[in-house]
Amino acid sequence: MKRTYSQHWKDYELIDAGNNNKLERWGNIITIRPDRNAYFTPVLSEKEWQQKAQYQFIEKTTNTGFWKSLKKNFPISEAQIPNWQIEYQKCIFNLKLTKFKHLGIFPEQQNNWEFIKNRLPSESKFLNLFAYTGGASLIANSKGGDVYHCDSVKQVISWAKQNM
Repeated sequence: MKRTYSQHWKDYELIDAGNNNKLERWGNIITIRPDRNAYFTPVLSEKEWQQKAQYQFIEKTTNTGFWKSLKKNFPISEAQIPNWQIEYQKCIFNLKLTKFKHLGIFPEQQNNWEFIKNRLPSESKFLNLFAYTGGASLIANSKGGDVYHCDSVKQVISWAKQNM
């Protein structure tokens, strides 16, 4: 079986990982988010992470927490949670900081999106279960697919509609 690797993505970058965190760039926004799989030692120092990032997610429990601003010119409040957009393969993703540490896409799904883009015949039917905010659905739609997008969370269905 041929191995595939993620292609460069100008709007997303995993800058560093370690000490149970990831330092990621999403367009012009850099975040620090917890990740249990990053159990190793990071390349950059904690001070360098703090200097680079605008926001850091602080966990309260394993599935909730809050975002902390690390820069004065990047304020955050309950009333005004930052929203911004990034692009992948001409698909626009609307991102925002959530109380679950997610931002609206799972960039590790890029290989799956590439598979869909390269293997889904044009104008096919495409069923996306547990579809979240719709990365795979957007890629299938960009191929002219008839997309059926399913998720049990009404908020992410609305978010996916905005992305579409």
